Amino acid sequence: MKCNLFVHRIEGKIQKHLFLKKLIKMKNNLLLAFAFISLSSYAQTGYYQEPISGTSNPGDLNKDSEDIFASNIAPGWAVIIGSNNTGTWSTSQAVPFAFKLNDEVVNSYLVHGNGVVTFTPGASGSIASTGTSIPDASIPDKSICLWGLKPSGPNDNILSKTFGTAPNRQHWISFNSCTEANNSTGFTYMSIVLEETTNKIYFVDQRVSTANVTKIIAGIQLDSSVAFKLNNANTYACKAPNSQDYEDNFHYTFSPGSLPAKNATLVSIDNAKYELLSNAPYEIIYSIGNNGSETITEVQVSYSIDGGAAVTDVISGLSIVSGAIAQVNSTTKWNPTVSQTYSIDVTIDSVNGTLDGTIADNSGNSSVIIVDAFVQRNVLHEVFTSSTCNPCKPGNENLNSIILGKDHQTSVKYQMSWPGDGDPYYFAELAARRTYYGVNSIPQMQVDGIAWEGNAGSYTASAFKEQTEVPSFMEITGSAKNEWKGKISCDITINPKESDYSSPNMKVYAMIIEKETAWNKKSNGETKFENVVKKIMPSNAGDNLAPLTKGNSVNKSYSFTFKGYYTLPPDAKSPVNLNIASTVENFANLAVVVFVQDNVTKEVFQSAMFDMANSNTEDISTKMNVFPNPAANQMLVQVKALSNTNSSVELVNMMGQVVASGSTQNGEYTFDVSNVSNGVYTVKILGNSKQAIQKIVVKH
Repeated sequence: MKCNLFVHRIEGKIQKHLFLKKLIKMKNNLLLAFAFISLSSYAQTGYYQEPISGTSNPGDLNKDSEDIFASNIAPGWAVIIGSNNTGTWSTSQAVPFAFKLNDEVVNSYLVHGNGVVTFTPGASGSIASTGTSIPDASIPDKSICLWGLKPSGPNDNILSKTFGTAPNRQHWISFNSCTEANNSTGFTYMSIVLEETTNKIYFVDQRVSTANVTKIIAGIQLDSSVAFKLNNANTYACKAPNSQDYEDNFHYTFSPGSLPAKNATLVSIDNAKYELLSNAPYEIIYSIGNNGSETITEVQVSYSIDGGAAVTDVISGLSIVSGAIAQVNSTTKWNPTVSQTYSIDVTIDSVNGTLDGTIADNSGNSSVIIVDAFVQRNVLHEVFTSSTCNPCKPGNENLNSIILGKDHQTSVKYQMSWPGDGDPYYFAELAARRTYYGVNSIPQMQVDGIAWEGNAGSYTASAFKEQTEVPSFMEITGSAKNEWKGKISCDITINPKESDYSSPNMKVYAMIIEKETAWNKKSNGETKFENVVKKIMPSNAGDNLAPLTKGNSVNKSYSFTFKGYYTLPPDAKSPVNLNIASTVENFANLAVVVFVQDNVTKEVFQSAMFDMANSNTEDISTKMNVFPNPAANQMLVQVKALSNTNSSVELVNMMGQVVASGSTQNGEYTFDVSNVSNGVYTVKILGNSKQAIQKIVVKH
């Protein structure tokens, strides 16, 4: 028995030995195979694109303005490749912190002028200006592509800058104002961002002259057979608004490894910026996104106010699939008792009953201002435009479609002196507003000074609605009137109803606008123009406004007299001289837009528009008949409403010069234009507190 047992033990040891030997052999084979895979391809680590794309810049570390002119680029940017590049490689650029590409430490990179960044030292060879897809044999190993973008113009550059502090820095490689074959006459801003510690790679869509026209090949190519495409598509169509503001950008995140099962991200805290104390208590509202593969059915979320004790909620019954975002309300309400600013911190503690796989994106902070009351905001739209600017037409049409017939808004149009010869209704004071905002391209629109900026064609109804919901604490009331002989005046009251305004830099602007014009049409296809600025009162510098205290109103009065007669300058190169003439087509169609602005921060606190009150001068242009028109010899002017009085009548050329004049008899007057040069003229009648103006043509 013992012998048999011993024999069995010996046999067992032999079998165990053979089994272990086999395991070792299998392990060695696996290790060899793994080593082969690691050496032959980049499947070892790889990348996944997070399902949720982001707005603004990643982490908001980069808040620099995206200016189209190289001379205006924010400090700290280094030029990698300058303007007018012909598609060559840059010199070697250092990565300013420890960074791993596909789990391999990389210390430097090269940039190609056709939109490729490579971490392959000494890379050379040509890359076509356009391609079809990645991977592509012409692209070096270990490359990140914005293939198709190139700095071809005088303001185009490829730049770099590092933001943040260790160990959370970002290195930006930016393609600024670059062209692409599908948008050869426009410009595009996009960036590649390397992030310290996380080793994430971001693609940032920053600015494009025309959305969805620029199409580039974007993604990460590890070798000639392995690539990770942006949005898993062969091309990416740039879509960020044509704005210098970083907050309207889009960014996409590539993380090393594979998509985790559980990865909730706190997308935003959604409570309104301002809330009325009388509406308390409040739910804490936040948006949760799913950057993992597993559907989120339950989250535990904590919030705290001003760093106080955490309030924890377990929210169940959710169904947030991968890539989706859902808004969630706290079950425990917050009950503030004092009007002031509060800080809100929110953290996702767990997902589906366990810890989140990635906690770096689980927390966020916001603030809410609790107030006793507020005043409805009138949103101010300042539009830089021109009748010679082709993109201005769709921009103006889009703005009109959003604000037409809407309350709580004002708008002014600054007709500019370019492109080409510019708009004939440009005048010198408008240049000051252009300089104030640093406007170098049109169309450009500023909303409440700094709330939104960009091409009016990119403005949305939701952006307008959002700004109307931002309260003001200032009320502007008043009136305007059109007095005799071209005098426009307004009396206003500025009332800080719910807050002090302590800024020493406040200005009041009162702008005389003509609500519709037509005679300044040029080459862009527009036939009418709305809310065109004709004068800034008291001047383009505005009127100083001392700090205001709650409940203590201030009164202001402004006036301006348009001298001479209507004149239509040939273009913006010979602007109207407001000391001797005007470009007002119809004095009955004027209004005054008033706003208060911080001259340093550029924030507009409130605006208001005042139509002309009944004045001493009645415009009766619609009752005026001129025939024939065009005229070659005799031209009869008839205004039956003035038949009981003798009224002055004048024929004025486009330079504002009176070429003929007289007095009506029984509301009629006949001009002899046989010796008057061919051209466009204005007939103007004044009498008995009435005026009539009409454009005519002399043609022999």
